[in-house]
Amino acid sequence: MTEPNELATAVAHAAGVIRIPLPVPVHGIGATNAYLLQDDDLGHLLVDPGTYRPEVPDGGLGQLSAALQGQGIRLGDIRALLVTHPHIDHYGLTGHVLSNTGGELWMHAAAPLDFYAFRAPARERQRLRRILHMHGVEGDDVENLAGLGVDDWAPYLHSVVEPTLPLWGGEHLSIGTRDFEVVYTPGHSRSHICLWAPIDRLLLSGDHLLPGITPPINFHHGIDDDPLGQYLDGLARIEALDPVLVLPGHGRPFADGGRRAGAIRQSKLRRIQAVQNVLSVEPLTVKQITAQVYVKAVRTFQLRMAMTEVLGIVGYLSKRGLVERVSGPDGVTRFAGTERR
Repeated sequence: MTEPNELATAVAHAAGVIRIPLPVPVHGIGATNAYLLQDDDLGHLLVDPGTYRPEVPDGGLGQLSAALQGQGIRLGDIRALLVTHPHIDHYGLTGHVLSNTGGELWMHAAAPLDFYAFRAPARERQRLRRILHMHGVEGDDVENLAGLGVDDWAPYLHSVVEPTLPLWGGEHLSIGTRDFEVVYTPGHSRSHICLWAPIDRLLLSGDHLLPGITPPINFHHGIDDDPLGQYLDGLARIEALDPVLVLPGHGRPFADGGRRAGAIRQSKLRRIQAVQNVLSVEPLTVKQITAQVYVKAVRTFQLRMAMTEVLGIVGYLSKRGLVERVSGPDGVTRFAGTERR
């Protein structure tokens, strides 16, 4: 992970590619990596400008600006921002940067679906409560999970800014000496994208592929009810590309991206099998599944993330006919394997 003395320090990892770790003051995340893709002819591209920080007078813009100036680049030299996905640790500072640069914003076309939660948080919580009740989540856990991603992150968003260039995946972007392909990799976010440079097999992976940890898979029933399946498909695609250098959204860049993608995919498949195993014994609620499968998730935030991932696994298994919903006499929804022992 990023050390404190590395924050807001620009580091070159490939020709024309500079990483700037920026602080994230919530949930122990530590830092998000912004990347400067240099293009002296058309103007530079900044990938994932990071989190808005209300606790500092300039919202964190000063640290980013100083790191760029260390490379001889002013904020006004940035022609566009590309945001890999609209989570606050990657997107929160975007509006503040754009108001100081007048540049464009490039994101996947599905990103505005996530903006609804930013613009109408009360309605989003209500929607999430309804979904959670449908999936057997009860009591305080409903409020804890409904607030995840809404209440926790709200202070770290400067403003909601719509993309000026919606991307779908498959586009080719000429930046400096490289031709980057936009790779659509939903799962962690419904609008997640990566950038792939085949000339030197370099991947800007956002949160799709991380060193040491795996990203949580968020469940959005009624919009994309198989995010885990989508994520696994994306991992298989990155495994086939086999990047030589991966520039992740968090942590330090690493080599052998195909091997890492394969390892994460196998880890997710083992977790899916673990859930399937416990549901083959008896019907369980989402909370009961979480307690049996994620025994090391003891902190409140860890439990919340684990329950969210269990919802994704249940959705994955349900879509493939491997689990079914069971309503008991107590009115609580449980899930059972379709082939119980």
